[in-house]
Amino acid sequence: MRIAFLADAQSPNTRSFLTPLVEQGHDIYLLSLHHIQDPMEGVTTHFLSHSPLLPKPLYITRWPQVRRWLREINPDLVVAYRITGNGLLAALSNWHPLVVVPTGTDILGLEKRPPALRKIVRYVLRKADGILCWAPHMAHAALQLRGTRSLALSPSPWNEGVQELDPLLPSGSADSKTGTRLLLIQPRGVNREFFKARPYPNEEDGEVVLVTTRSLKRSYRHELMIRAMSFLKDTRPRLRLDLAGGGADGPRLWELARSLGVDNVNFLGSISHAEIPRILSKGSIYVSLIDHDGVSASLLEAMSVGLYPVVGDSDAARVWIREGWNGSLVGGDDPESIAQMIRKLAADISFRREVVERNWGLAEERADLARNSHRISEWFGEVVACHRRASNVGRKIA
Repeated sequence: MRIAFLADAQSPNTRSFLTPLVEQGHDIYLLSLHHIQDPMEGVTTHFLSHSPLLPKPLYITRWPQVRRWLREINPDLVVAYRITGNGLLAALSNWHPLVVVPTGTDILGLEKRPPALRKIVRYVLRKADGILCWAPHMAHAALQLRGTRSLALSPSPWNEGVQELDPLLPSGSADSKTGTRLLLIQPRGVNREFFKARPYPNEEDGEVVLVTTRSLKRSYRHELMIRAMSFLKDTRPRLRLDLAGGGADGPRLWELARSLGVDNVNFLGSISHAEIPRILSKGSIYVSLIDHDGVSASLLEAMSVGLYPVVGDSDAARVWIREGWNGSLVGGDDPESIAQMIRKLAADISFRREVVERNWGLAEERADLARNSHRISEWFGEVVACHRRASNVGRKIA
């Protein structure tokens, strides 16, 4: 199948999305708003800018180029990875069939965002022939914005609790009940050859390493964890937090750690995605206290390698973590109570190792990138077939 992707060429998530599709033999074209020096091997890449970061106000000006590019390559399917930006450009191009893929922040919490943004997201969702969501809570958000009209739910083990939609008929037909557009709930997962299970780290030297691999952005709530570390300076076993990532909030967080006298936090700076397995392999506990998210690839990577997860209590986290069974969910913003919980976890090595073994099994069963990508690829074919059937009977698509 010839598939045109509108996605950020800089993002490691784009690479992990496209690589299995290339390996499956699809003819992949990538259109990126941002420029990079090393395009993906096996992907025909076109850039809409010579800049590594195109200013957001200029995104909308690129839609005529997108339309010309799509007419030139004539894809079987267009996929827009992220509703805002890429999704809007794809919708304005009026090319079908179109699949849109929310990432999380582009579809969650929009009730607190400007009304104009909500209208854009609703417009893009209604133009799409298929919506691919990484988790049920993202599907609920999409349905709340878009509505359920002319939309059918494709078969998936993740459909439990999504009662708003009728399931797709076994024949895959697009009748008046199921409509002509499809929604699939399917996480992408992680490359388990790259993020492979490693031997549990030796903690006999008296140090337990906590790791986060999220960018240093204010919304990720790293400040809360740094304040928690100020209560753990003299803990035995010794605790260390490695912050692997760069971002605009880095200087402020570094100054906060200095002002609190925290010497057990390492700022590792920007880390390439290829280095993340090495960073994770040194850790025992993964920490990310963000209170809203899509499906965190960073969490799945840590679980696959074998770190105990401590994550903010959110709809996204509860998809993967059951409190006390395979990780810990953190509610509220009290750093001292977080410190007490981590101190207790650090001392209980046997419990953490039990959790790690459970998560290895969970990652194998539900978060394997290769296996999940095959289902996504099959579904892309279903969207194309459904669109063609509807076109043949004269049903309006756009």
